[in-house]
Amino acid sequence: MKDKKAKKKYETVEFNNFIGKIIKDKRKELNIAPTDIAAALYITYNTYYSYETGKINIPPENLFKIAKILNISLDDCIKHYFNIKKYKDDFEQQISNINADNKQQQISNINADLDKSIDRVKEIYKSGNKILILAFAGILDIFYRLIKEG
Repeated sequence: MKDKKAKKKYETVEFNNFIGKIIKDKRKELNIAPTDIAAALYITYNTYYSYETGKINIPPENLFKIAKILNISLDDCIKHYFNIKKYKDDFEQQISNINADNKQQQISNINADLDKSIDRVKEIYKSGNKILILAFAGILDIFYRLIKEG
């Protein structure tokens, strides 16, 4: 239950930040002072600033008024937000899949390298060359100690 509340709170903050940025960008584009919009809404500058920074929820009546003042389509904003969110979620899922695929590929590569190494060890022992076998056994002992101490 706690996770759902945390996710909802995060999504609310994310949406507030998104709408606040749109409002701020459009206000600047139209060269309107934030104090002018605050006055038109009969709110303080600090409250309006909190809207633009996403720190507080914008009450629906004020959101509609701001949209009208700035000539913003809330419908387009909401559609844009959910398209971005869907794309972001899809992108994160794709990255997760790629990371899982890469990890699986790395494991496959390691296994293939290990198989090649084991085949080489078998070839050395099958060759019967005592010098190579002793040298290889010495090398294996060194690696084993390094790994164990490591």
